[in-house]
Amino acid sequence: MLLKKLKVEEVEVTNKDGKTGNRTYRLYGYTGSERFRLALGTDSMATAGERAKWIERAVEDGSESPKWLLLKDALPRRTFEFFAALVNYVDVPVVIKKEPTWTELRDSYVATLDFKILDEKMTESTKTNYLQSLRAFDEFMTLRGFSLKDVTEDVVIQDFKPWRKKSILSKSNSRQKANRLSFDLVILRSVFSHSYSKAWAKLGYAPIENPFPPMSKENKPGAKPEEKTLPFTGLELAKLRAAAGEKTSTDSEGRSYTLQHGTDLLAFELLLRTGLRRCDAATLLWSDIRWNMGKGGMIRVDARKNDEGIFMPIHSELLRVLRAEKTRRNPLESQTVLVNPQKGNAYDVDGKRLYARMKGLGKRLGIDDVRPHRFRCSFAVDALMKGETPLQIATWLGDALETVVKHYLPLSVAMSDNARNTLERRDAGIEAVEQLEEQSSVAVMRREKVA
Repeated sequence: MLLKKLKVEEVEVTNKDGKTGNRTYRLYGYTGSERFRLALGTDSMATAGERAKWIERAVEDGSESPKWLLLKDALPRRTFEFFAALVNYVDVPVVIKKEPTWTELRDSYVATLDFKILDEKMTESTKTNYLQSLRAFDEFMTLRGFSLKDVTEDVVIQDFKPWRKKSILSKSNSRQKANRLSFDLVILRSVFSHSYSKAWAKLGYAPIENPFPPMSKENKPGAKPEEKTLPFTGLELAKLRAAAGEKTSTDSEGRSYTLQHGTDLLAFELLLRTGLRRCDAATLLWSDIRWNMGKGGMIRVDARKNDEGIFMPIHSELLRVLRAEKTRRNPLESQTVLVNPQKGNAYDVDGKRLYARMKGLGKRLGIDDVRPHRFRCSFAVDALMKGETPLQIATWLGDALETVVKHYLPLSVAMSDNARNTLERRDAGIEAVEQLEEQSSVAVMRREKVA
């Protein structure tokens, strides 16, 4: 039985006291004519999307799919039982013959790469690149004396990532390998995901919980910028600015409430005037605001995505709102610049709640796709149209020059007066040539008529 019209949606968690302000994700869809709506058991958008793909693949492959072992541990019990019943999956305890080692997992994974080469789905050079990531993890495991069960998400984040980054930066060509760590993380996540494959199960081993967290699209090596992202229009910005400055808000059910801890105006101006990623905006500290540097102050922040240092002059509109907020709150230097105006607490370090606030702001106004990345796009396109160089904008964004040139520059050119004036010209181009040809033809006809 195939699933139809699957859709992952974000919902607010409620309890007996009402809405909690926390978010979770559910999967909607149909089995035949029957509609279902089931919890995915996560507050991560990336994880929710991944679990939805696992469910779809497991149901498609039937009761023999190894992904049922993964889904059993990942999904809420009710959700798992619903989908397992669709294919008559029977939960049989796995008999483990022995504790697997990292070497066995790695070798089994490499064997799948060899099959891909035979099927012409991978080249030898690509496999060589993969092996470089595996050798780096070999070295880490040996150095730490770890077994496979010692590798947890905390170990990956707090130990392996800093260790690997230091190793990469120590190389003379480290700048050319700026995305190497991201590449390694993707490959190693793929290795641990291999433990849910039929090939691994045939060896008699149980699946291993993947310690490498899923990566968002923008963090994946080689990922393209979001093609659908467009800058805000002037009218949209005016509406958003006005709504962000209001001291009242409305929830999804149309109920109004007063914001006790400020407004969304500072978040709006900060995202618009700096182009910061949501995680960097959410964790920006008052100590990062250098009031006396330059004419109107400067922002100094380390971009979490690539640890690039960002130095940016503070826009006068942003400076005004920053000063007002500092006077209102009188915060410590160690506190975050942004707080949730509804609860007064700092946003989470990944900026998920900040993302939700901006989405909610747009929803109330009927403006689609209001999210931090769109403010980032608006910042870049605006600066380009005002004459700033792509290199300087890439520096401000803590991003690659290639991203600015391939995505933001074409948008700014298309929106410019020069482009429009060129396309509107009638004294040149195809139309002008056709007019000359037509005039020449008429002149010939007149001469022939006179003759």
